[in-house]
Amino acid sequence: MGHWLAQTGDKYKAARQACLEAWDEKVPCTACRDAFIEAAKEAGIYITHKRL
Repeated sequence: MGHWLAQTGDKYKAARQACLEAWDEKVPCTACRDAFIEAAKEAGIYITHKRL
């Protein structure tokens, strides 16, 4: 969390919260991943939608 380029924006905040909730097993990791992708788009970071 300390290495994100722009720590502002609604999608960043939602992704951070989703990651914390996934860590505590309150939401599935896919919710965290989806929120992280949206935050990356908001920050102008190129992301592919390829699933591992």
